Amino acid sequence: MASWADIQKLASDLQRVQLSQSSKKLSEVNCIEVLQNLIASQLIDVVYTRDGQSYVTKKHLETEIKNECIAAGGRAPLTDVAVALNIDFDHIERTARLIVSQDDEFTLSNAELFAT
Repeated sequence: MASWADIQKLASDLQRVQLSQSSKKLSEVNCIEVLQNLIASQLIDVVYTRDGQSYVTKKHLETEIKNECIAAGGRAPLTDVAVALNIDFDHIERTARLIVSQDDEFTLSNAELFAT
């Protein structure tokens, strides 16, 4: 089984190739297939948007939620964050609780995330 470091190395190699000559690039269909295989193999964990058309990794979702809170002046209702990110409220709430447990700069009260 591949380690996370191996996956990150492959991702950086893929990005470098995608930015190079067009003859070496993967098509969009091939990129989607690679991602679907990684998801099916549970090598990456993703959260789908409400429309099911796109997804983000759970780590990136944490970053997006933090950014939404900071952009809102340090106070963001989770319902507003869910709408802005097009992610189900349950995922937003679960991730916000995770953020608060890991980062002392954030607090959660009455379904609102605060940046201190």
